[in-house]
Amino acid sequence: MSTLMKTGLALGLAASLTPIAANAGATPSQDIVVRSQSAMEQWASDTTRDLNRQLNIGAKHKNLGSAQGIVQVRFETDASGKPVNLEVYRSSGNPTADRTATWAVRRLDGLNDAPVNNAAGARFQANIIFANTRADKQRFVAELATSERVRLARSVAESEVISLGS
Repeated sequence: MSTLMKTGLALGLAASLTPIAANAGATPSQDIVVRSQSAMEQWASDTTRDLNRQLNIGAKHKNLGSAQGIVQVRFETDASGKPVNLEVYRSSGNPTADRTATWAVRRLDGLNDAPVNNAAGARFQANIIFANTRADKQRFVAELATSERVRLARSVAESEVISLGS
């Protein structure tokens, strides 16, 4: 099995956001800040790379064995851009995989560079897939895509969560 497949995969962080208008209810005297999608894509790419690096490091220190599944970790950031208030939103069913995912997310930094208004007050969700084979990976990717569509359709508040890996 390849190391990439064994250790985990944070799928390309395409934070499914359209350009964000800050302060949509702004009065005419207030500025409205619009962030570009390409800035979000660049930030997402950089954050994915960092998360994958952290997953690889974590996998070397933890015995993942045949752990497979999807782990979703929700968190906020502090003023310095470090993840805080981490919680496993969706468990893979394997405590080692869940701990590895949480460990990797906890080590991210620079999240306050996300091109959104008030990143320190934003809610994030990291979607991480652990797969042993390409077929398993494809199955989990499809399952994650379906569950993300359902999550986003559930409520308007869910669309405000910055999703990493969906």
